[in-house]
Amino acid sequence: MRVKNSYLYAGVFLLALGGAIAAFTYVEPDTTLIVDALRYWPLVVITLGLALVLRRTRYDVAGGVLAAAVPGLLLGGLLAVGPQVGLDCAPKSGEQTSIATNQGAFTAPARVDVATGCGTLTITTRPGSDWDLRAANTHGFAPVVDASTTDLSLRSVRDDRWFGEYGRDAWGLTLPTSRIDDLNVVVNAGAGQADLDGADIGALALTTNAGRSTVDLATARVESIAAAVNAGRLRWR
Repeated sequence: MRVKNSYLYAGVFLLALGGAIAAFTYVEPDTTLIVDALRYWPLVVITLGLALVLRRTRYDVAGGVLAAAVPGLLLGGLLAVGPQVGLDCAPKSGEQTSIATNQGAFTAPARVDVATGCGTLTITTRPGSDWDLRAANTHGFAPVVDASTTDLSLRSVRDDRWFGEYGRDAWGLTLPTSRIDDLNVVVNAGAGQADLDGADIGALALTTNAGRSTVDLATARVESIAAAVNAGRLRWR
């Protein structure tokens, strides 16, 4: 049976595309490795050129298969992690530099929203009503902090952009054990760890996008929990 080359190449492309997405979803490789691999997108152009050079030679089919597989793999990786991160999310040379320290206190039951852009987030607790944030970034970008006596919002300067040089964050947030009515934590393309020892939380919402999160609620009082995971992993106890 003779297979039409156009069907063969389309099948290889779809297999590579679906395989890349499935591998990210079920095998859970390191997100930063996939982001780093996306930097090699010029390989798509190279393989297409190679396929043209090999056309009408005995390596015609092999070149066509390669030219179909490489774009499929890169596009699959982009679809898996692209909406959550910029392509500068992979580790680079240079260390994170401390660039922000914020403190505050809640005078009533509070609402806290935390959304990372890329990097690591560590949340701990301490008795009382005071909170503090220690932030570092490889490119010197400080997080966007909006705070009052009843609200705290912490987010990355990335603001869901696809591209840009925003570096990797390392945030350490200490929350009080005083009452928090709503705690919303979103981890994007990174690692999140929350040890909510002694916390008193009304509604806890956890979202992990293309990353990994661990939450310790062993000694916390939480009235309700909502969780969502997109191409990532979330564990709590």
